[in-house]
Parts: sequence; C-alpha cells; structure tokens
Amino acid sequence: MANKRQRRAREIQREKGISYMAALREADADWAAQRAANVADQGIVIEELHEIKASPEADALGKSVSRASRSLGADRPNGSEP
Repeated sequence: MANKRQRRAREIQREKGISYMAALREADADWAAQRAANVADQGIVIEELHEIKASPEADALGKSVSRASRSLGADRPNGSEP
C-alpha cells in the first residue's frame, strides 16, 4: 500500500505528465512548503499567546491560555521539544 507521499506523487505525475521521480520531488517540495506555513502559523499563535499571557485578562482566561501555550510549545525556548 502506498503512503501519502507516494499517492501524492502519482497524482502529480498524472496531472503534469512528468516522471515519477520528478513528481516525488515536487510532492516533497509541496509538503515542505505546507510544513513551513504551518510552523509560521504556529509562531504567530505563540506570539499572540505571549501577548495574552502578559495582559490583565490573562488571569480571567487562566488555565485555557496556559494549556494552549504548553501544547504549542510557547513555554519552551524556540519552540523546542520537551
């Protein structure tokens, strides 16, 4: 059974009429671009969480902000793994 990467490469191959290897490289590039966008989005959310944590409303939001912050890695330097 083909994995997502291989299925995506086959789709690209059919759509563009290119070789499987070229389609595989393109599928990898698509994945990398999507991953970069997700990481950038996560960074924006982390910045917003830091702003919320610093605001007077943070006490009212309490555990929700802390939980979200931890799940996104905002409490770790540079978003590093725990």
